[in-house]
Amino acid sequence: MTQIASQGSQSLKPAAESLPSAAEGTMVGNGLGLIFRLARRQWPALAAAAAFAVLAVAFELVPYLAVYRIAVEVFSEAPRPEAMVRLAWLAFGAVVLQFVCIAVSNTVAHAAAFRLLRQVRTELTEKMARLPLGFFDRRESGDLKKALVEDVGSLEGVLAHNIPDIVSGILVPLAAGVALFWVDWRMALASLALLPVGIAAQMWAFRDMDAQYRLWHRTEAAANAGVLEYLRGIAVLKAFNRTAGSLERLRSAVYGVRDVATAMTRRSMYPYALFFIALGSNLLVVLPVGIALHLHGGLGLPQLCLFLVLGAGLTAPLIKLMFVFGSTSRTIMGAGRIQAILDAPPLPEADGPVQPADYGVRFVDVHFSYDGAKSALQQVSFTAQPGRVTALVGPSGAGKSTVARLIARFWDVDAGRVEVGGVDVRALGLEALMGHIGFVFQEVFLLHDSVRENIRLGCAGASDAEVEAAAQAANAHTFIQALPDGYDTQLGDRGARLSGGEKQRLAIARAILKNAPILLLDEATAFADPENELAIQQALAELIQGKTVIVIAHRLASVADADHIVVFNGGTVEDQGTHGELLGRSGTYRRLWAAQQQAVGWTMTTATGEEAHAG
Repeated sequence: MTQIASQGSQSLKPAAESLPSAAEGTMVGNGLGLIFRLARRQWPALAAAAAFAVLAVAFELVPYLAVYRIAVEVFSEAPRPEAMVRLAWLAFGAVVLQFVCIAVSNTVAHAAAFRLLRQVRTELTEKMARLPLGFFDRRESGDLKKALVEDVGSLEGVLAHNIPDIVSGILVPLAAGVALFWVDWRMALASLALLPVGIAAQMWAFRDMDAQYRLWHRTEAAANAGVLEYLRGIAVLKAFNRTAGSLERLRSAVYGVRDVATAMTRRSMYPYALFFIALGSNLLVVLPVGIALHLHGGLGLPQLCLFLVLGAGLTAPLIKLMFVFGSTSRTIMGAGRIQAILDAPPLPEADGPVQPADYGVRFVDVHFSYDGAKSALQQVSFTAQPGRVTALVGPSGAGKSTVARLIARFWDVDAGRVEVGGVDVRALGLEALMGHIGFVFQEVFLLHDSVRENIRLGCAGASDAEVEAAAQAANAHTFIQALPDGYDTQLGDRGARLSGGEKQRLAIARAILKNAPILLLDEATAFADPENELAIQQALAELIQGKTVIVIAHRLASVADADHIVVFNGGTVEDQGTHGELLGRSGTYRRLWAAQQQAVGWTMTTATGEEAHAG
């Protein structure tokens, strides 16, 4: 137990904060490291793809050399037709073999890339399963989706396309240059005369490229967040007639992307222009030099034709190479974000999970902070006994929800212990702990799936009859049967077709189906209408028999009969006891109770003098 206690000081908040922002300097190094490690996993396939790309380069040069030899035959004193025919067939065969090698290279590279993408996505999902739940609680789902889908998908371009393209982009100029130097070194130098200018322009264009892409990523992320916020809140914005102001903020975010893109374009347009001019204009050097050498008898006409065809296109692969490097830079940034998730410290697991003696929950002098600075809980100690209902009450921000998250190990404590059956939750093992706990929170997560499968989340192996029995116990069977396809009705995004109370009853049905010995309830009847609240309370009364029940209470009347009530205020336990005991001695509890009793008796007088009662 000493070892487990020492782990308590190793809070998992750093895991949630360890995903670097796109502005951190280690992003590029992490991204490159990930790409190289992935390439090593499939090095035989990628090496084969590169080898076939090399062969394709070799076959690409054969037609040029064949045409050169044909020209030599044509301008010779005794042309040999049979030799020219053989050279023509050689050129044709080389073209066919070139396309065969390209096809094989692309096929092998794509197969290897897709295998690696599957592995990376599998590793990411497995790693996310080992991360503390607080890691996701503190992050936008869009960021994780971008890493899992878009960033992983971008790796395919580097592994399947860029490796063959880089091989050909480097080897074609090298091989062609060697061939040209073999024919005539003077013309070869003329063909490469503008290459240093192009390289300098490319280095100029790529200066601070990483910083520019990081800025682009930030502004693009801000624009995406603005769009999602606007779409999700459109109903509220219209209700309060604030669409104009929100649209202006959205427009500002979108224009921010435009401004960054414009600045990047202006910054790079001159070096890009110089690059394209330098590499696309070497014919302006090759042609006059070649003509001068030919007129002075230093260069034959076949050689001149070869340099005009091959030398003029010598730098074209370098232009393609520049675009490859540009796209690779963006992919490296995405790979860095992937690596940041893979590097996030996982939730510490005990070497050998321990079985608790019972399912009572105990907090022992717990201290916790989300950010390492402001305390969320201080010296919290209380016990939730098995078979009894323990209610957590207090004003907003007092720490009630934080307690529930610590029981489920969304986070680990900074100090103290959270125990189940006398065993520190860190010694139970996360899978075992989750098996012991059932949840019913106010914010209900629903899959884009059938009602039946949404309830079956509580127990994957449950039969249809067990699912329907759980729904009946949660008083959900009637409204489910009224849906278009009953239990097979597909729920849309976030269960949009269901009311808040109906979603809540589905969550209760899940908990009933799971039948876990510990229940965490976040005011389970908060969204229930008056007609169904009693039925839900009866279902919960049946459900909680023999279980450790911890209720986060917002309406004190709903937990007045709880066996034990813990009063939180400012992140500490101010008092605990029964309803009657707390009314007699707890200032906070008495004040909250009085305020809610006043709310129950609240009335609104109409213009005609009639009174409308709140409850």
